[in-house]
Amino acid sequence: MKYICTIVCSYLVGGIPFAYILVKLKTGKDIRTIGSGNVGGTNAARAAGIGIGLLVGLLDALKGAVPTYIAMRYGGVDLGVLAGVMAVVGHSFTPFLSFKGGKGVATSLGSFIVLLPASIGVAFLVWGLVFAVTRIVSLSSILAAIAFAIHGGLTAPTPVLKVAAVLVGALVVFRHRSNIRRLLRGEEPKFKLKYSENE
Repeated sequence: MKYICTIVCSYLVGGIPFAYILVKLKTGKDIRTIGSGNVGGTNAARAAGIGIGLLVGLLDALKGAVPTYIAMRYGGVDLGVLAGVMAVVGHSFTPFLSFKGGKGVATSLGSFIVLLPASIGVAFLVWGLVFAVTRIVSLSSILAAIAFAIHGGLTAPTPVLKVAAVLVGALVVFRHRSNIRRLLRGEEPKFKLKYSENE
C-alpha cells in the first residue's frame, strides 16, 4: 500500500503545473501559446518576467524534493527513489494539462538533490558552463542531464539509484527532442526574456 500511495501522491504533486498557473494568474494567458509553449520556468520567464520564471523553477524543484524527502525519511532510499522518479514523470506528463507537461529539469534537480547531491552538483556545473558559453538553455539542460546520468550511473551507492539516474537523465533528454532537432538545424534560439512567436 505504501508503494501505491507513493506512486499516486508523488505523481500528482509532480504534475502540478506551476508555470501554467502562475503565468495565467499574472498575465491571463495560456503559457502553452507563448514562446516555446513549454510548461516550465524558462518559458514562464519569457511569458511573465524573470521573477515568475525563478518562482516557477523553485516550485518545480520543490515538488520533486518534498515527496522524495518524505518518502526516503519514512520508507528508505528505494521508496525515495520511487517518489522522485514519479514526481519527474508527473511534471513531464501532467494529468492536469492532458498529460502534456514540462521538460523535467527543475523537478529532477529537486528529486535528486535529495538522493544524489554530488551528481546534481556535476550536472549544475555542466549546465552553468554550457549556458555561460552558448546562452542556450536547452543545450545546457541536455548536456547537464547526460552528465548527471553518467555520474549517477557510475557513482550512485545502490543499483536502484544507478538505474534511476540513467532513466531520469534519459527522460529529460527525450523531453528535449524538439529542441535537439532545432539545435541540429541551427535554429534553437538563445535565451532572452522577450519571446517571439517562432521560438
